[in-house]
Amino acid sequence: LDTNGSCLATITGRQFENATIKLKLKILNDYEDNQNWAGILLRKTNATDDFINSGILFYYRNNGQICLYKHGVGDLQTCDTGIIPNKFVDVKIVMNGGNYKVYINGSKTASLDVTDTTYTSGFISLRTNASNSRFDNIVITPL
Repeated sequence: LDTNGSCLATITGRQFENATIKLKLKILNDYEDNQNWAGILLRKTNATDDFINSGILFYYRNNGQICLYKHGVGDLQTCDTGIIPNKFVDVKIVMNGGNYKVYINGSKTASLDVTDTTYTSGFISLRTNASNSRFDNIVITPL
């Protein structure tokens, strides 16, 4: 799936509780603006919600930084990956109970590890902000 600018694409008709999500992600443009990002919104309450309404957002910035964000709070945790944005990044997210772990490029150690019990299940969306991005090989496996 290629996106152009800001985009929200939701898997409707199904909510997810505990799951492993794997995907490849690439930002295609480089405006040297750290507000350009692409990611996946997890466990949002309503299918039409955005990251400012509900859920936990994983996002990847143009500068190679990854973050877990919660609406109303802000970034829960960030990590500088040093990854060049115009290259594909392999992302693995494990949602188990209130824990969210994010693994990058096959690492055995989580780059992000956050516990937040606000959302136990919900909808999943692909989300971009001011970036042309490519999402590929998206697999969601319930635990």
